[in-house]
Amino acid sequence: MRLFKLTFAILLLLQFLSCGEDDSTDPIMDPEEMEEEPGPDPITLNESVWVDPTIIGDDHTDLRVHVWFESQLIDFDDTYTAKSASYTMGRRALREQLIGELKALNEESMTLAQNAVDSLIAADVIHSVEPGWIVNGFTCRINGGGVVALIHVPGVHTIFNSFGPGVASVPSGLSFYTPSGVDFTFDPDQEQVSWHLDSLRVPKVWTELGITGKGAKNVVHDFGFSFDVEPISESIYTNPGEVPDNNIDDDGNGYVDDYHGYDFENKTSKVNVGSPNNRGSIHGNSVATIICGRKVDGTAYGVAPDSKWAAVMGLRTYAENIEWALEMGFDTYTMSFSIIGLNDQRGYWRKITEHAALCGLFLISGAGNNGLGSVPQIRTPEDIPFALFCVAGTNQFGIVPASSSNGPVDWNTHHYSEGEVSKPDFTTFNSDIKSIDSNGQAPISLNGNSFAGPHLAGVIALMLEANPDLNVWEVREILVNTSKDILDAGVDTKTGHGLIDAYEAVKAAM
Repeated sequence: MRLFKLTFAILLLLQFLSCGEDDSTDPIMDPEEMEEEPGPDPITLNESVWVDPTIIGDDHTDLRVHVWFESQLIDFDDTYTAKSASYTMGRRALREQLIGELKALNEESMTLAQNAVDSLIAADVIHSVEPGWIVNGFTCRINGGGVVALIHVPGVHTIFNSFGPGVASVPSGLSFYTPSGVDFTFDPDQEQVSWHLDSLRVPKVWTELGITGKGAKNVVHDFGFSFDVEPISESIYTNPGEVPDNNIDDDGNGYVDDYHGYDFENKTSKVNVGSPNNRGSIHGNSVATIICGRKVDGTAYGVAPDSKWAAVMGLRTYAENIEWALEMGFDTYTMSFSIIGLNDQRGYWRKITEHAALCGLFLISGAGNNGLGSVPQIRTPEDIPFALFCVAGTNQFGIVPASSSNGPVDWNTHHYSEGEVSKPDFTTFNSDIKSIDSNGQAPISLNGNSFAGPHLAGVIALMLEANPDLNVWEVREILVNTSKDILDAGVDTKTGHGLIDAYEAVKAAM
């Protein structure tokens, strides 16, 4: 039966391809009439299509795959650095232009492929087709013979296995929070800051330059949040087009009640799922606190306290998450996880990230905590070069903990094969970071490179208040020129270009 389905599906495709678009409404042959007819060899692959080696075969059942078309914003023989150098307009106008181009590419490709895709759906070879535009293609689920059938769809270039860890969702606590709307103010005569903010020269940005992150919006992609913690929730993003908790997609963007963010993997706005660890902290909240947390008992904890943050969950839905963040106008996107063993699927994450960076989304990830012998030490997504900011950390004495992941990284996948690439990119702090616990009390101490990345997200939020039209590659250049060497001169494998200096970076952005 599986061989019959495959044969039937490919015959349908061949019928479509031989007839042309004008014949797409011709009646489909009755399967019973075809049963005795010889079909094409079911294991013959189209050599122009690259297929993930982990999925070659015809015995799949409900396997999720990502399919890419030939036409892409960054062509397969082009590079992110070359493409970014070709743009001269400011970030906000460029984002609008490129989103339009990406969507037009996907609409054109899906139109060309639609009849073939419909035939495969009718034959029950594929199902659950979801087009995507951040990288021109679609996601679907395949049954037996699905891979062989998909390679004959017009325009298909690449087929990835969609695997990796999932995220469970168990909503609890408040569904939404209503901030008081009181702006953050810093009075150096009355208030204090945590040592790590002082060491990055953040208070000087607030007091001398008058910049606290106003207007910047930050995605926190993590594994748990709580809206019950007022010093963190006071800076939470609220979607102006949504009425919270009414189970209606008020703004028509395809996501119901995405008021403070969304769990794309579990298709729910209930992202308030965090529970405290044994130190009293919730990981997603802790990241948000470093970016834009407010004050507790006169001490400030966030780098850009007048910026906003939204909660995002879902690993297998990375492309969809990014599309939402771009369309909702977010500026930074912080990730605090490392995925090992993705093999060629690293290229899938990288291409999404490169297109997102061209569209003006700043993607930031901690360098990881695998310095004590794990290989590779720097994993995905933090191993993505140029388009993503990989951040390591030191303690307050300038010592890099042994657990902090070291570079470089090796790129030897089907789509990317430049070999050794320098990582990490920059350094902030990752030890004894003062934060707020799950009851809104402070201070508690945090450790790990999960908390190095958010410092840089906050600094970029400050830079974007100073100049919201800075492109990702322009900010990178500023950070390279203003960071301070703390180990070897130049780029090194522990601290990258050096320690971030928020004051100098924001001044250079103005």
